[in-house]
Amino acid sequence: MRTDKSDSVASGARIDGAGVFNTLVDMRALASVGRTFFLVLAVILFGCRPSSKMDNGLDRARRLADDGKYEEALQEHISFHDNILTTQPSMYGVRLSFALSEWVELGQKYPKALAALKDVRDKKTVRLAGGETNRDLFHDVASINDHLSEQDKTVALFRKIVTTNPTFARDVYDVAEEALVQKREFALAREYMGDPGRILDRAKTNYERSMAWAKRQTQKRASEEAFRNIFTDDVVRLILILKNTGDEASARKIQAEALQVVADDKIKNALEP
Repeated sequence: MRTDKSDSVASGARIDGAGVFNTLVDMRALASVGRTFFLVLAVILFGCRPSSKMDNGLDRARRLADDGKYEEALQEHISFHDNILTTQPSMYGVRLSFALSEWVELGQKYPKALAALKDVRDKKTVRLAGGETNRDLFHDVASINDHLSEQDKTVALFRKIVTTNPTFARDVYDVAEEALVQKREFALAREYMGDPGRILDRAKTNYERSMAWAKRQTQKRASEEAFRNIFTDDVVRLILILKNTGDEASARKIQAEALQVVADDKIKNALEP
């Protein structure tokens, strides 16, 4: 995913705990580098699983699950997912990462919980397929699909939106990009991703600003590594899209410029067979 929202990270504002994680999630919308990386990043920044001084529902769900009260834990997960943003907008990122991971974990012990999560996903999918143009709703669906390892459903939904509302498809492309590349839908990704040179310029600017912010943090090394991975993954996806749509010349140009920023082996090897 590519946005300019990382400006808030690099502004120098003091952000701690959930605020840091939420800012990073805003920047990435949890789409581009996948849920595992962002869970690791969140742990680095929090030092542990996120929690709140308030008993925000996710905390209760954890305790209930630990006590074997699975149905009650499920109801807390549903309530947290549906309602938390009305009172705690800063939980946006946690809601689409830790909360979904723990909901899936509950589903492994209590199949009804997994069925409930899929039902939430399916109902939101129907709304989007029916014409609702809500980016956050698409983000919810894509995040749930990612946690369920059902990225093909994100691709199918994106294709549906392309046929009914190409303008909205462009608005949510960044959220869908990782699933599209993972499922080798390179032609579709190329159609909606925009100008490669501008994309790289934006990625470089975001990287430089984010690294400047990271240098001021206590967890400097971990933060810098996180931002390097974000930049690298963005670039590798860009190279793969270009390579697999017959524009290897542009792919090599992007690769060469990106390596001047981050000399990562994933970038170096992105054009290998």
